Amino acid sequence: MNRIEFIQKALDVNEIKANIINELIKPLADSELTKFFAFRTSFIQPMQSAELITKNAVYAYRKQKTLQAIKAGEFRFKKLQTLINFVQEFFKNERLCYGPASFKDFVIIGVDKDANLINHYAINQTTGKPKQLSTDSEIEVYEWLFKNQERIGVIKFIAQTTQITQEKQELLSITEQLQKDPDAPIPISEKALAMLEGLTKRIKK
Repeated sequence: MNRIEFIQKALDVNEIKANIINELIKPLADSELTKFFAFRTSFIQPMQSAELITKNAVYAYRKQKTLQAIKAGEFRFKKLQTLINFVQEFFKNERLCYGPASFKDFVIIGVDKDANLINHYAINQTTGKPKQLSTDSEIEVYEWLFKNQERIGVIKFIAQTTQITQEKQELLSITEQLQKDPDAPIPISEKALAMLEGLTKRIKK
């Protein structure tokens, strides 16, 4: 049984539709077809054509497959621009990550319909929509994601008060350790370090 015949039997469509669907699933290897068609069943909606259902399913399948491979350590983007292209294609109108780069952990970054990165914690008072990141902040987030690819698509909802309490607790612990041994090397998270630097600047003013 060739690929077209397999599609015909799996979806109960004629040869013309099978050829059209075959074009939509070109990125998938023959060995993936059974797994994909099982995945596709969750996308079936009343009054939708087999072609549209397949198109939506292929889109989600490719995204899921990439993210699972990254999580399993089987794949990593080798170029920053390739990662950016992936995000802009597969994350439009979706949340992308939480707490990247210099952002607090309770801040969620998303992608708008135009593929711009947006801050779901900062709302534009005029439009009522999340604010778009500046060019510099967008580059910073992408560079951070390139180094931390396992965080792509991972979302955690963290209360702001919880985050601040955790950082204050870490700073308190550092203070106590310094009192015991001022020269001891002390590990510190990026978030707590930023908080400490901000506190230092305010003291100097």
